Amino acid sequence: MAEEKPEVLDAVLKETVDLENIPIEEVFENLRCSKEGLSSEAAEERLTIFGHNKLEEKQESKFFKFLGFMWNPLSWVMEAAAIMAIALANGGGKPPDWQDFVGIITLLVINSTISFIEENNAGNAAAALMARLAPKAKVLRDGRWNEQDAAVLVPGDIISIKLGDIVPADARLLEGDPLKIDQSALTGESLPVTKGPGDGVYSGSTCKQGEIEAVVIATGVHTFFGKAAHLVDSTNQVGHFQKVNCNREFLHMFHSCGYVLSVTMAIGSHRLAQQGAITKRMTAIEEMAGMDVLCSDKTGTLTLNKLTVDKNLIEVFAKGVDPDTVVLMAARASRIENQDAIDTAIVGMLADPKEARAGIQEYTSFLSILLISELH
Repeated sequence: MAEEKPEVLDAVLKETVDLENIPIEEVFENLRCSKEGLSSEAAEERLTIFGHNKLEEKQESKFFKFLGFMWNPLSWVMEAAAIMAIALANGGGKPPDWQDFVGIITLLVINSTISFIEENNAGNAAAALMARLAPKAKVLRDGRWNEQDAAVLVPGDIISIKLGDIVPADARLLEGDPLKIDQSALTGESLPVTKGPGDGVYSGSTCKQGEIEAVVIATGVHTFFGKAAHLVDSTNQVGHFQKVNCNREFLHMFHSCGYVLSVTMAIGSHRLAQQGAITKRMTAIEEMAGMDVLCSDKTGTLTLNKLTVDKNLIEVFAKGVDPDTVVLMAARASRIENQDAIDTAIVGMLADPKEARAGIQEYTSFLSILLISELH
């Protein structure tokens, strides 16, 4: 394993093989690994091939980023108008229009400052996504289980996933009991999904139930999570407001409203951020306003991805029973220790969640203990 060449894993690196859907035996064959895990030497070599299991954050100068807001078609129109204000004579021996020049430059600086602050705050979508990556992972190396930084995981590693863990990389599950995986942040599914042996799990999803081993098939930017982050971070398109016609007649009209449009979009971005929406580009607001049809899944994307109980829709057929009593009985029949989404929603309808177990004493019957003893 330590003598493998980079070209051996070239198909995996270029993603020409579908490791998510091929039989698990072929996964091991393509990754040149086994259920006993990798050696430390092989893992180091693969780390140089695939890179670290993290999303690279591009370092950008704040100063040049600020200047960038003064170097676009929208700003060019305002800058040209400012130059025209002092370059063109007013006639009658009057001096250049310095008041207009200072006013336009001041508005340009104010507009750029507001846009810089708002977009700088909203433009950290990739950093927000990276924060969900698990910092640690239980991995099988050199025949021993140990805890490693998730950043050093490589394709072919054998990892252990248990209740409460954030999946550190895209992986295929091995033999064991099925897991309950919460991947709502990635796919919008409201409830945890069941994943059995051979199924794939995504980096960034959370294990809600079970424990099983898995083989890593993708890390870093090659994961489903990483590709989503890359799409958000790589948006750099020009909006309609920036595609302006800088002809002579247009300058006189546009210099007075150009800054108004930019500041309006900056304020709109701030209000969207207050409601939890990430605005990567200011012009995305304008593009969204001009959209005819928006196709999107609902759960977890346009909604809160949180189950609630509407008491107004509860129908009671028994006399002398009100909806509050129905909710209380349902809460007492729920389990509060396993964090089931439906049980949690029902218990959450109570004024005090402790009422779900008030006056109830749980016990295990002698018959159950006897049956368990006989089975063992």
